[in-house]
Amino acid sequence: MNVYSIGLKVNGRPCLVIGGGRIALPKARHLAECGARVTVVSPRFEEGFQDLNVTCVMREFEESDLDGMFLAIAATDDPAVNRRAGEVCRHRGVLCNVVDDPEACDFFLNAAVRRGEFQIAVSTGGTSPALAKRVRRELEERFPEDYGEYVAFLGRIREELRARNVASALRSRVAAALASEEAYHWFRTLRDDSERLAWFEELLAQNTPEAPL
Repeated sequence: MNVYSIGLKVNGRPCLVIGGGRIALPKARHLAECGARVTVVSPRFEEGFQDLNVTCVMREFEESDLDGMFLAIAATDDPAVNRRAGEVCRHRGVLCNVVDDPEACDFFLNAAVRRGEFQIAVSTGGTSPALAKRVRRELEERFPEDYGEYVAFLGRIREELRARNVASALRSRVAAALASEEAYHWFRTLRDDSERLAWFEELLAQNTPEAPL
């Protein structure tokens, strides 16, 4: 199955989760963490939903629940309910993920490593979520939590180079130097922003051609 890998901006957008059990809980949590306006519909809710920034509606799913929704996730413990929800979504033009039913899905929820703005998504097209989770665990070890801080620093430097109107070729050299494996390990030894900015200035000077006499 060929799929087009994208990252969706759901911040501020209405999203529906159908189901209130252990399968639906992480789906709702992740949407809420990404800033979506999440509504969860289910006749019962597992413990944990009350801690999320979501709207819980305690009843069975109704077609009208899809009014105005950007996307939906059908995650009940009843495959028939999930498939019906997927069919209604398709009829109404709402993107839908149907858990454990790849053929009924418009999109897949990837196993992802998240380190701030740095994200790596792993997908098997819904064929083996277990494998995707194993690969994700391996990647989590490969890319520690401080990668988020490192990537944020790279973003700041990118904006700084633009603000200084640094030539494109020089920007590319400095960016490549800062993004190297060696640079990441050096970044981890620096204690604060002042040391990191001094390091950047040094790299910039090393990569800047000497001015003509």
